[in-house]
Amino acid sequence: MKQHPDDKRIGNHVAYVAQEWIRQSYANEGAAAAEKTLRTLLQRYPQSDDVTQVAKSHLHKVVEELQGKRQYEEALAAAERAVDLLQDKDLALDLARSVYDGWAKELVMKADWQAAIDVYAKGRGRFPKDKHLENNWMVTWDNWAQSFIKANDWAGALEVYEKALTKVSDKSLAETNIVYCVQEWAQAVYAKDGTVAAKDVLTKQLRRFAA
Repeated sequence: MKQHPDDKRIGNHVAYVAQEWIRQSYANEGAAAAEKTLRTLLQRYPQSDDVTQVAKSHLHKVVEELQGKRQYEEALAAAERAVDLLQDKDLALDLARSVYDGWAKELVMKADWQAAIDVYAKGRGRFPKDKHLENNWMVTWDNWAQSFIKANDWAGALEVYEKALTKVSDKSLAETNIVYCVQEWAQAVYAKDGTVAAKDVLTKQLRRFAA
């Protein structure tokens, strides 16, 4: 490749050999052997974009397979190796995002909302400036509250938003929805039990969220 750096046929051939070598190492000897092979190839062909792309594809495959097995901690560790192997922090972040999102999605499907939020909190601890993880963390808080709103469980929704206020930096969405929930709760109580009961709800909730 050094003698013919622009020969695409040589690059494609090296990439194919690299891909097959890594694939066989992974299939026959496991992740550690495949990573050793990968490291050898990257050291041997440090300027090859084709070999680098093969390495990236392999890391994607490993992370996806571990996610499929619900081995999320292991998937995160595999994502992190993109920094060690390729010095590619952006790839490591992209892979980690996919793991955190998949992990949280599984928990949400089980209605384990707090655990899903904890997953994103873990991700934000590792990548504190990442807007993707922060946004999905905040969306998960809101979706949790919305699950109560859909059931007209205003007390349940307010409890979630009250927790969110102590965690999120942008409190505007939670504050807006708290006002909405209190209004809807008071209207529901008014329709059922009259003015005095509705006023009692309003008074208690105003005191609760006054600070």
